Amino acid sequence: MLGICINEGFASPGSSTACVVVLQGDAGHLYSANIGDSGFVVVRNGSVVHRSQEQQHYFNTPFQLSLPPPGTNAQVLSDRPESAETLEFLVKEGDMLMVATDGVFDNLPDSLIVKEMVKVQGSTDLLLLQQAANSLAQQARKLAFDEDYMSPFARSARENGINAIARRNNGVGVHLYAASPSATMTGRSFSPSLEMSRTRNLGKFTINLRFTSDMHFFMSS
Repeated sequence: MLGICINEGFASPGSSTACVVVLQGDAGHLYSANIGDSGFVVVRNGSVVHRSQEQQHYFNTPFQLSLPPPGTNAQVLSDRPESAETLEFLVKEGDMLMVATDGVFDNLPDSLIVKEMVKVQGSTDLLLLQQAANSLAQQARKLAFDEDYMSPFARSARENGINAIARRNNGVGVHLYAASPSATMTGRSFSPSLEMSRTRNLGKFTINLRFTSDMHFFMSS
Protein backbone atom coordinates (compact mmCIF):
# COMPACT_ATOMS: atom_id res chain seq x y z
CA MET A 1 0.00 0.00 0.00
CA LEU A 2 2.81 2.42 0.90
CA GLY A 3 4.63 1.60 -2.32
CA ILE A 4 1.50 2.17 -4.40
CA CYS A 5 0.90 5.58 -2.78
CA ILE A 6 4.48 6.64 -3.39
CA ASN A 7 4.62 5.34 -6.96
CA GLU A 8 1.27 6.90 -7.90
CA GLY A 9 2.16 10.25 -6.36
CA PHE A 10 -0.51 10.18 -3.64
CA ALA A 11 1.93 10.52 -0.72
CA SER A 12 3.20 13.82 0.65
CA PRO A 13 6.73 14.22 2.10
CA GLY A 14 6.99 13.15 5.72
CA SER A 15 7.74 10.21 7.96
CA SER A 16 6.04 8.05 10.57
CA THR A 17 6.50 5.01 12.74
CA ALA A 18 3.82 2.33 12.40
CA CYS A 19 2.31 -0.43 14.51
CA VAL A 20 -0.26 -2.81 13.00
CA VAL A 21 -1.95 -5.50 15.09
CA VAL A 22 -4.38 -8.06 13.64
CA LEU A 23 -6.37 -10.65 15.61
CA GLN A 24 -7.52 -13.84 13.91
CA GLY A 25 -10.56 -14.38 16.07
CA ASP A 26 -11.36 -18.05 15.42
CA ALA A 27 -7.88 -19.20 16.38
CA GLY A 28 -7.04 -16.40 18.82
CA HIS A 29 -3.79 -15.60 17.02
CA LEU A 30 -2.39 -12.08 17.22
CA TYR A 31 -0.21 -10.98 14.32
CA SER A 32 1.79 -7.78 14.45
CA ALA A 33 4.11 -5.67 12.34
CA ASN A 34 5.94 -2.83 14.06
CA ILE A 35 8.44 -0.34 12.73
CA GLY A 36 9.95 2.31 14.99
CA ASP A 37 9.20 3.11 18.62
CA SER A 38 5.42 2.93 18.86
CA GLY A 39 4.32 -0.54 19.92
CA PHE A 40 2.13 -2.80 22.02
CA VAL A 41 2.07 -4.97 25.13
CA VAL A 42 -0.11 -7.92 26.11
CA VAL A 43 -0.89 -8.24 29.84
CA ARG A 44 -2.11 -11.51 31.34
CA ASN A 45 -2.80 -12.08 35.04
CA GLY A 46 -0.84 -8.99 36.05
CA SER A 47 2.27 -9.63 33.94
CA VAL A 48 3.51 -8.58 30.50
CA VAL A 49 3.56 -11.80 28.47
CA HIS A 50 4.23 -10.39 25.01
CA ARG A 51 5.42 -7.10 23.58
CA SER A 52 6.91 -5.41 20.55
CA GLN A 53 10.52 -4.27 20.52
CA GLU A 54 11.35 -0.75 19.42
CA GLN A 55 13.65 -0.35 16.45
CA GLN A 56 16.32 2.34 16.60
CA HIS A 57 19.12 3.33 14.24
CA TYR A 58 20.72 4.86 17.33
CA PHE A 59 19.42 6.53 20.48
CA ASN A 60 16.26 8.58 19.88
CA THR A 61 16.35 7.86 16.15
CA PRO A 62 13.67 5.26 15.45
CA PHE A 63 13.07 3.41 12.22
CA GLN A 64 10.47 5.30 10.18
CA LEU A 65 8.60 5.00 6.94
CA SER A 66 9.78 8.10 5.12
CA LEU A 67 9.15 10.02 1.95
CA PRO A 68 11.79 12.78 1.90
CA PRO A 69 11.26 16.04 0.02
CA PRO A 70 12.78 16.02 -3.49
CA GLY A 71 16.56 16.27 -3.45
CA THR A 72 17.01 15.35 0.24
CA ASN A 73 17.13 11.54 0.07
CA ALA A 74 20.81 11.38 0.97
CA GLN A 75 20.26 13.40 4.18
CA VAL A 76 17.22 11.47 5.46
CA LEU A 77 17.05 8.06 7.13
CA SER A 78 14.34 6.12 5.35
CA ASP A 79 13.20 2.58 6.15
CA ARG A 80 11.09 0.21 4.10
CA PRO A 81 7.99 -1.66 5.34
CA GLU A 82 10.01 -4.86 4.99
CA SER A 83 12.14 -3.67 7.93
CA ALA A 84 9.20 -4.07 10.32
CA GLU A 85 9.47 -6.58 13.15
CA THR A 86 6.76 -9.21 12.65
CA LEU A 87 5.48 -11.39 15.50
CA GLU A 88 2.78 -13.99 16.19
CA PHE A 89 1.21 -14.70 19.58
CA LEU A 90 -1.67 -16.77 20.95
CA VAL A 91 -4.19 -14.56 22.78
CA LYS A 92 -6.21 -16.01 25.67
CA GLU A 93 -9.50 -15.00 27.21
CA GLY A 94 -8.95 -12.17 29.69
CA ASP A 95 -5.81 -10.84 28.01
CA MET A 96 -5.41 -7.07 27.82
CA LEU A 97 -3.73 -5.46 24.81
CA MET A 98 -2.41 -1.91 24.76
CA VAL A 99 -1.21 -0.32 21.52
CA ALA A 100 0.46 3.04 22.14
CA THR A 101 2.79 5.71 20.83
CA ASP A 102 6.30 6.31 22.11
CA GLY A 103 4.97 9.15 24.27
CA VAL A 104 3.49 6.44 26.51
CA PHE A 105 6.42 4.02 26.54
CA ASP A 106 8.98 6.82 27.00
CA ASN A 107 7.27 8.08 30.14
CA LEU A 108 5.56 5.08 31.77
CA PRO A 109 7.42 2.02 33.09
CA ASP A 110 5.83 -1.39 32.74
CA SER A 111 4.82 -1.36 36.40
CA LEU A 112 2.51 1.65 35.92
CA ILE A 113 1.11 0.32 32.65
CA VAL A 114 0.31 -3.07 34.18
CA LYS A 115 -1.20 -1.44 37.28
CA GLU A 116 -3.80 0.34 35.16
CA MET A 117 -4.49 -2.57 32.83
CA VAL A 118 -5.14 -5.13 35.59
CA LYS A 119 -7.89 -2.86 36.93
CA VAL A 120 -9.97 -3.66 33.85
CA GLN A 121 -8.68 -7.14 33.05
CA GLY A 122 -11.50 -9.25 31.62
CA SER A 123 -13.90 -6.31 31.58
CA THR A 124 -16.17 -5.63 28.61
CA ASP A 125 -17.47 -2.39 30.13
CA LEU A 126 -16.56 0.28 27.59
CA LEU A 127 -16.73 3.03 30.21
CA LEU A 128 -14.17 1.28 32.41
CA LEU A 129 -11.89 0.66 29.44
CA GLN A 130 -12.16 4.30 28.45
CA GLN A 131 -11.26 5.39 31.96
CA ALA A 132 -8.20 3.15 31.92
CA ALA A 133 -7.09 4.51 28.54
CA ASN A 134 -7.61 8.07 29.79
CA SER A 135 -5.62 7.36 32.93
CA LEU A 136 -2.66 5.92 31.02
CA ALA A 137 -2.55 8.86 28.62
CA GLN A 138 -2.93 11.44 31.39
CA GLN A 139 -0.22 9.86 33.54
CA ALA A 140 2.18 9.77 30.60
CA ARG A 141 1.48 13.42 29.82
CA LYS A 142 1.83 14.51 33.44
CA LEU A 143 5.08 12.65 34.07
CA ALA A 144 6.55 14.06 30.86
CA PHE A 145 6.66 17.46 32.61
CA ASP A 146 7.94 16.23 35.99
CA GLU A 147 11.57 17.34 36.17
CA ASP A 148 12.21 15.10 39.18
CA TYR A 149 10.93 11.95 37.50
CA MET A 150 13.38 9.39 36.11
CA SER A 151 11.44 8.16 33.10
CA PRO A 152 12.30 5.14 30.93
CA PHE A 153 13.43 7.62 28.27
CA ALA A 154 15.71 9.40 30.77
CA ARG A 155 17.25 6.10 31.88
CA SER A 156 17.94 5.13 28.29
CA ALA A 157 19.39 8.57 27.57
CA ARG A 158 21.82 8.32 30.49
CA GLU A 159 22.87 4.85 29.38
CA ASN A 160 23.85 6.57 26.13
CA GLY A 161 25.75 9.37 27.88
CA ILE A 162 22.99 11.98 27.58
CA ASN A 163 21.65 13.91 30.57
CA ALA A 164 17.90 14.05 29.94
CA ILE A 165 14.67 13.79 31.89
CA ALA A 166 11.21 12.85 30.69
CA ARG A 167 10.14 12.97 27.04
CA ARG A 168 8.03 16.11 26.69
CA ASN A 169 7.59 16.68 23.00
CA ASN A 170 6.00 13.40 21.92
CA GLY A 171 2.31 12.80 21.42
CA VAL A 172 0.46 10.36 23.64
CA GLY A 173 -1.92 7.87 22.06
CA VAL A 174 -3.45 4.78 23.71
CA HIS A 175 -5.61 1.91 22.47
CA LEU A 176 -6.91 -0.65 24.98
CA TYR A 177 -8.40 -3.99 24.00
CA ALA A 178 -9.95 -6.72 26.16
CA ALA A 179 -10.37 -10.27 24.84
CA SER A 180 -13.49 -12.20 25.83
CA PRO A 181 -15.38 -15.10 24.21
CA SER A 182 -17.96 -13.92 21.69
CA ALA A 183 -18.47 -13.50 17.97
CA THR A 184 -18.23 -9.77 17.45
CA MET A 185 -15.87 -6.88 17.95
CA THR A 186 -17.42 -3.72 19.30
CA GLY A 187 -15.80 -0.50 20.29
CA ARG A 188 -15.60 3.23 20.05
CA SER A 189 -12.63 5.41 19.27
CA PHE A 190 -12.04 8.96 20.44
CA SER A 191 -9.68 11.72 19.41
CA PRO A 192 -10.03 15.53 19.45
CA SER A 193 -11.51 15.45 15.95
CA LEU A 194 -12.94 11.97 15.36
CA GLU A 195 -15.60 9.75 16.88
CA MET A 196 -16.69 6.47 15.34
CA SER A 197 -18.13 3.10 16.30
CA ARG A 198 -17.90 -0.25 14.59
CA THR A 199 -18.63 -3.95 14.89
CA ARG A 200 -16.49 -6.73 13.40
CA ASN A 201 -16.98 -10.51 13.27
CA LEU A 202 -13.92 -12.06 14.89
CA GLY A 203 -15.18 -15.52 15.68
CA LYS A 204 -13.86 -16.68 19.03
CA PHE A 205 -13.09 -13.35 20.68
CA THR A 206 -14.74 -10.03 21.28
CA ILE A 207 -12.30 -7.14 21.27
CA ASN A 208 -13.52 -4.11 23.17
CA LEU A 209 -11.63 -0.96 22.22
CA ARG A 210 -11.29 2.38 23.94
CA PHE A 211 -8.97 5.09 22.70
CA THR A 212 -7.75 8.43 23.94
CA SER A 213 -5.16 10.82 22.59
CA ASP A 214 -4.10 14.32 23.53
CA MET A 215 -2.01 15.08 20.45
CA HIS A 216 -1.63 12.32 17.87
CA PHE A 217 -4.26 9.95 16.52
CA PHE A 218 -3.54 6.54 15.04
CA MET A 219 -5.80 3.56 14.37
CA SER A 220 -5.00 -0.03 13.48
CA SER A 221 -7.83 -2.23 12.29
